Amino acid sequence: MSEKDSDHYQNQALTRLSPYESYVFDWLILEGAENDCTRWDDDSITQLSLDGLDIFLGCATTDDPNHVAEVAVLTECGAHWNAKGVWNRLSESLSVKPDGVWFDVTTSDRAHAWIVWSITGEELCGKDFDRMMQRFLEFARGVVEILNTTNWSD
Repeated sequence: MSEKDSDHYQNQALTRLSPYESYVFDWLILEGAENDCTRWDDDSITQLSLDGLDIFLGCATTDDPNHVAEVAVLTECGAHWNAKGVWNRLSESLSVKPDGVWFDVTTSDRAHAWIVWSITGEELCGKDFDRMMQRFLEFARGVVEILNTTNWSD
């Protein structure tokens, strides 16, 4: 892809972000996240990479009108593992999760876990947003570590 084409995709992608998503996007970029706009499969989702985490950013998917954006980390759990097994492993290993964070486990040929934070406008505009984002990413890294080190044959 030429530099001109890359700039075109980058500009097109950034103009479609809501102000809330732009704020989270900027935060992630400032933390060192890399974005490859040619990898975006869905116009409503932005994909980034930060320290080995696959991060997705988009509008809120909950029914709560206070949620203005979502940031999610996706991890592959293991071959042919079922969603219930992943849920059980996470509930055994995690004592506390940050407010607003939830999981979605999907299975096809492999199990995948989404670690999702539905962000409210108050959280986004609050003075603790930086700390909350750091805590979410730290928590997500912990979940990824648990799922990647689990012996799924047990």
